[in-house]
Amino acid sequence: MRRVILVCAALCISQVTLAQSYAISEIAPVAGVSFYSLGGTSIAGPSIAVQYTPNRFTAPALEVYGGVVVRLSDSRGSVPATRSIGNDIGPFRSPLQNGGDYLLAPPPSRTTISFGYGFIGADAKLFLADGSVRPYLSAGMQLIMYSWASPLTVAVAPDVRAGLDLRFSSGFSAFGEIRHVIGFPGVLSPATRAFDNATMLAFGFTFLPSFD
Repeated sequence: MRRVILVCAALCISQVTLAQSYAISEIAPVAGVSFYSLGGTSIAGPSIAVQYTPNRFTAPALEVYGGVVVRLSDSRGSVPATRSIGNDIGPFRSPLQNGGDYLLAPPPSRTTISFGYGFIGADAKLFLADGSVRPYLSAGMQLIMYSWASPLTVAVAPDVRAGLDLRFSSGFSAFGEIRHVIGFPGVLSPATRAFDNATMLAFGFTFLPSFD
């Protein structure tokens, strides 16, 4: 009887040790491009993020993440004022159809980079298949932080994701995904422009494949 109890105890301890050994965490950088809308205005810009998975063997797996989106816009500066040459030609009639007014050449356009919005959130991620190629779905909530002609505003927004995870024998993995953030009317501070929605196309890879 004592031998049976010792064997059972050994099996229990081995199972606990095995479960702990599979509690593998992952950190992954993510890069992509985001298309989002603020107050009905459509904007696009590159995005970077970092996501952390405490245990990738749970089902569904919990992921926490955070990142920023950069806003790209074209700027030409101020339009120069008109200038009249009527005084330069004195009593002579100006040959210009607009009576002597003309515009100086406009300055060349340039692309400016500014803060678009920041986000932090948590998702529940469910893999739809096992193996080296694994499609997945996830859903969760985000805090969106943005500032456009107003103080910093924080909005709550749900998000959904769909992607494909590729795992290699070395433990390295890569993934590509599409993420859509749904605008939510509730905000934690007043804003002049409401956050409507965002769609992000992104890819990433495991920065630390596994650690205990």
